[in-house]
Amino acid sequence: MLINKLDYIQDKLSYIQSKINNDNKLQHYDSNKKAEDIFMHLLNLTYGWSLQNANDEVINFPAIDLMDTTNEIVIQVTSDTNKKKVKEDTVGAFNELVKEDKYKSYAHYEIKMFYIKDKPSKSTLKNWEDEGLISQSNILGIDDINKKISVDTTHTLVTKVFRYLCNLFHDKACESDISPQLTTKLGKSTLIGREKELQEIDERLKASKILLIKGIGGVGKSTIASNYLHRHKDEYDYYGFFEGLESFESQLELAFKLEIEHGQDRLDRVLCELIKLDGNKLLVIDDVKEIKENQEKLEKILGLEHNGYRILLTSREDIEGIEQYDLDVLSIDDSKELFNSIYKVEDEVLLKEILKYLDFHALFIEMTAKTLNIKKRTLSLNKLISQFRNRDFTKIKRDDIKSYHKFLDNFSINDIVLNNEENLLFIKKISILPSIEISFEKLYEVLGCDDEDKLEDFLIVLVRNGWLIEFEDGYKLHQILQDYIVDKYPPSFEEIEVVVDGITALMGDTDNIQEAVNNRKNIIYFDSLEVFLEKVEVETEQVGTFLNNFGNIYQQLGFYQKAESLYQKALDIEEKVLNENHPNIGTSYNNLASLYYLKGEYSKVEPLLLKALKIRERMFEVYPLDVAQSYNNLAKCYSSMKEYEKAKQLYFKASEIWKKILGEEYLTITIFYNNLAELYQLMGEYQKSESLYLKVLKRREKLLEEEHPDIATTYNNLAGLYLSIGEYQKAEPLLLKALKGDKKVLEEEHPSIAITYNNLAVSSYGQGDFQKAYNYMKRSVEVLSKFFPNGHPNLTGSIKGLDMIEKKLNI
Repeated sequence: MLINKLDYIQDKLSYIQSKINNDNKLQHYDSNKKAEDIFMHLLNLTYGWSLQNANDEVINFPAIDLMDTTNEIVIQVTSDTNKKKVKEDTVGAFNELVKEDKYKSYAHYEIKMFYIKDKPSKSTLKNWEDEGLISQSNILGIDDINKKISVDTTHTLVTKVFRYLCNLFHDKACESDISPQLTTKLGKSTLIGREKELQEIDERLKASKILLIKGIGGVGKSTIASNYLHRHKDEYDYYGFFEGLESFESQLELAFKLEIEHGQDRLDRVLCELIKLDGNKLLVIDDVKEIKENQEKLEKILGLEHNGYRILLTSREDIEGIEQYDLDVLSIDDSKELFNSIYKVEDEVLLKEILKYLDFHALFIEMTAKTLNIKKRTLSLNKLISQFRNRDFTKIKRDDIKSYHKFLDNFSINDIVLNNEENLLFIKKISILPSIEISFEKLYEVLGCDDEDKLEDFLIVLVRNGWLIEFEDGYKLHQILQDYIVDKYPPSFEEIEVVVDGITALMGDTDNIQEAVNNRKNIIYFDSLEVFLEKVEVETEQVGTFLNNFGNIYQQLGFYQKAESLYQKALDIEEKVLNENHPNIGTSYNNLASLYYLKGEYSKVEPLLLKALKIRERMFEVYPLDVAQSYNNLAKCYSSMKEYEKAKQLYFKASEIWKKILGEEYLTITIFYNNLAELYQLMGEYQKSESLYLKVLKRREKLLEEEHPDIATTYNNLAGLYLSIGEYQKAEPLLLKALKGDKKVLEEEHPSIAITYNNLAVSSYGQGDFQKAYNYMKRSVEVLSKFFPNGHPNLTGSIKGLDMIEKKLNI
């Protein structure tokens, strides 16, 4: 139909030209006036000008007929090719005219001539240009319109001019039974941002004829595809927006008024009608699903590219063999614009934090902004972001979260994930994990999977349906979706027990400081599980064990307040679900007591240790090493209370059990020797203390890797002994070794490192280097203050030491 349109245009322009020529011969000059209006519209369409009748600008405007105040041009429309018409009646007359005050503002306008008849010859035009009368480029005629239309690669101009002439002549031959708009709906006409993406989609679609926009659910595929159609529909003779493959058939059956007879294939009938349409056509098929199942249908539809069609598809899946455009999340600027278009946020920093939390995901941005924009809302911006940070989204007042759920229900309606028992169980398990990018290997490990292929199939389903974001090296479930699942489809403990076991298994030996340090990277998993277990109020033996182990990690890392909270939660659960003499309860008592000892709250230690010992002695035959641990811990407690003989007896009772079960060479025996050395030091028996510390150091250096935290502790302890007897020079190199070892394993700020700084300050002070002592002690106070904001014996000692050094330095 494109060639026919060009022929039609040329025929009609030729007719107009002939009609005016004939009328002029008959001295019917009214045709010239009509021509001005006709060619004004044609020139505007052809060149993108904004011409209007000059008389509309200024009544009885002399010398020229048409004027464009935007592009600053004036045009004389004429059939007179005489030089006088140009030189005197138009150019000359206009130049004289603009000397008048009334017309001065038009002096710089460019003058053009438009000839209804054939233009003057090329030689004539060249002579006029050489004389400085008017340039050849400013002489236009009907042939110029025809040439401009014939090279229109987008075919937009052809269609516009064709439709204008059809309307002008009221030509019924131009009318078709089929509307250019093949569907009742065309999707969204508005779009915030995405200009770069729209430009890229346009370029790639025009180059390849078929393009797939692929992306996760809710990222904005439908919006951008439908907006593309709205922007470009005038370039096409026929166009339509279809919401899936079923809509493609049903909408076109309606458009073509088809009556499908029994036994006929509806798609084949529709395609047959589409093939009959001439010209340029654009079909947008949104949200194509079940690609494999619909492969044959797709191949038939995509074959329309050979019949002048461009086809734009969107899907969460790959479609083999066609050009693909991967649609990512919004840019930060587009995200801000979208959020502010719904709910205005003046605080740029807070808005950026919200958008980052929302992963710049179009659907979540829209949902959040609309939730805040609800009339009579009780949800403030600060409250919302606070709930997001704390993963307490489900604790938001029900009226506020209800709107969010409504959006999410629409997002997941008829969703294969929620309507399939196996898929739903899998998404429940993933909802326990942190909302971060997680590798396939890590998912396999923590989800307790026994079939890699099955796990991969599940992940593919979740990605296709928009539940998971797929990265190059992993997957992420957005926290909003996690909270939605936990709130609307709360998992039972039985459903997620394997995940609890999988995450607990990551912890390893939580009594080992090296493993605790290595677990820093996994703390986000432990935190996520703890939050989930609290939300669903699961209380089982396994949960108690997990919380105790998690508390051990935080204790080893020096975060005593967090460790105490976890230990207390574990004990509360165990006292509810276990027998009062269960060994796990003894472990919880022991853990809390150890923590209070480290915090310097010695009055709380003995009662808990005695409770733990009472339970453990009943289970001595099964757990003898636990009894030894209780003896050891009680001994440390009595030592701090200066009940040295009591402590000594308990240390030896612990060592007897250790030696009997583990043997003299086992690493655990060094704990006994270390503690006994510490006791002798407190008792003033320094020679015995030194001998035992050296024995511990030798054994640990033999059994442990270089710079192990336990070796650093031994250096520190031995140095502490030398400090207590005033041998400061012997202490300093040991303390520097301890500091080096601790810093290699621990964070820069840790209670153990603070104690080393304190000891280095004492050593420097004893050697008379007060400035160095001041620097070390100041650092010790800074670190201890961070970990013990409510005070601690070690902190008190460091503060006193700092005061003493400051007086020495007159600070």
